[in-house]
Amino acid sequence: MPRKNLRLNKTEEANTVYVRLDEPVAIRKNSLSCAIDSTKMLKTYAEIKSLRETRFNIMGKMKGSTAEINSLVKDLERNKMPHLPLDLEEKPSATISKVNKHTVEAKEEPVEVLRLKKELEDIERKLRML
Repeated sequence: MPRKNLRLNKTEEANTVYVRLDEPVAIRKNSLSCAIDSTKMLKTYAEIKSLRETRFNIMGKMKGSTAEINSLVKDLERNKMPHLPLDLEEKPSATISKVNKHTVEAKEEPVEVLRLKKELEDIERKLRML
């Protein structure tokens, strides 16, 4: 087995350059602070990546749940809801009574709205006093 030459060739020795550093401690501190900053950035990137992955998982579960809800609602509408016959000719009095009920309810709503407005004004007055 031939022995390898451990010495550098003359061309490799000629290419070697030595440089004097004016403030080696400051350069070392700067390079270490850059390394720390880059490590923090990598850590933050990993956290963002994991958050993105959990978001996609949650969105997938939500899409599955909404699809299941939609299919259950369609199934309920098709099969389980009772079908009532629409006989408008036989019950004209029922439509008249419904109209009367709506007019009575319309008269009751403003009273409730006025009561709510009064309560709101009382609360606002109390807040101004504080």
